[in-house]
Amino acid sequence: MRASLREIAPLSALKIGAILSACVFVAWMVAAALIYIFLGLGGVWDRMNNLLADLIGADRISAGLYFGVAAGVGLLEFIVVTLFAPVMALLYNAATGLVGGLQVTISPQDVKETETPENVP
Repeated sequence: MRASLREIAPLSALKIGAILSACVFVAWMVAAALIYIFLGLGGVWDRMNNLLADLIGADRISAGLYFGVAAGVGLLEFIVVTLFAPVMALLYNAATGLVGGLQVTISPQDVKETETPENVP
């Protein structure tokens, strides 16, 4: 059976975009934590802090600063993706008026019929 996806509700796209963005944010923060741990184990943070102190006399790059920047970038991603999802749905809806929509083929699943009082002999 062939079907055509002609319209995407912008509110639905907003909800899906927000949920997926939240998942990406969590993955981003886990990746940031793993990078921080492995760079710490490799001694990179100590060398970078010494270099910054020698060059500009700056303080250490603390874990709070590192995770604050990582969370800020992740929050920016969350906002951008969440807000672009309904915009892209509106653009898709406009494009379907020109080209007809996304054509998909749907095949019925082989589902065994369960016994109900109506179909029991």
